[in-house]
Amino acid sequence: MTHTRYSPGNVALLAVGAVITSISTFFSVMAAGFGGDPADNFRGFAFLALLNISLMLVPVYLVMLRWCGIGVIAMWCLLVACCMAAILAGVFEGLIVYLILLFIQALVFGAINSKSRSIAAPTGRDA
Repeated sequence: MTHTRYSPGNVALLAVGAVITSISTFFSVMAAGFGGDPADNFRGFAFLALLNISLMLVPVYLVMLRWCGIGVIAMWCLLVACCMAAILAGVFEGLIVYLILLFIQALVFGAINSKSRSIAAPTGRDA
């Protein structure tokens, strides 16, 4: 389990991740409040599942602050689940900007994880 290392580069990436998380969560809450489909069919169920899945962004970001290895895996799982729910709901083309935002967030989390691993790895020059 890789712990998040707080180097200057990682702190900047965590700040970028916080901004993207807040924007994505804002979009999710606004879509749930104004664009939710209350119809009792499969499309309405898939759309509400997409909104509920995307509300997991904040807990995933909070996990990322401590354990970047778990956070990056959770973020990629969240991205795949959101893409599948959007495809099943038939709203993939309408949410492409939101899904691209989640993809950027997953890439930022991956960069934090790789930087934390490279900082934690011994270089061999210390011996």
